[in-house]
Amino acid sequence: MNHVSRLSTFALIAAASLPSLAAGTLSAHSTSATPLSASGGVETTVLELSVPAGAWIVAAKASAVNWLNKDYNRCRVMAGADEVDGATTMTGELDGMPAVATVSNLGTISTTVRTTFKLNCWHDFDVPNQYIDPGASLLVTRAPK
Repeated sequence: MNHVSRLSTFALIAAASLPSLAAGTLSAHSTSATPLSASGGVETTVLELSVPAGAWIVAAKASAVNWLNKDYNRCRVMAGADEVDGATTMTGELDGMPAVATVSNLGTISTTVRTTFKLNCWHDFDVPNQYIDPGASLLVTRAPK
């Protein structure tokens, strides 16, 4: 099988699986930068989705940008008042850290009522001008039974 045939086969398999996922999947994607507070410890909601009751698999990603001093960048997915998952990275180009680093979250949760899922991000120190790059995503899909 040549390279083109393998790609075509993969595309057909992927396309065939989309309708079954689409019925139980909700997603949100940012199209612009989301500024973070200049003060450390202040959470900012990057994305949110309202989801009916059920068992859910949740995935999120966000790229934190910091051209200044090193800082810890954190993101977490919340389902109402419950944390589904949280993750941390470090940025800060002036101090030899990467200027951009991606934070990923993955978890599962069951809800009994309609729930708002949020991707919240923040940083620890008072380093201004930090933001979340466009293209952050939040994906909530029904868990298999």
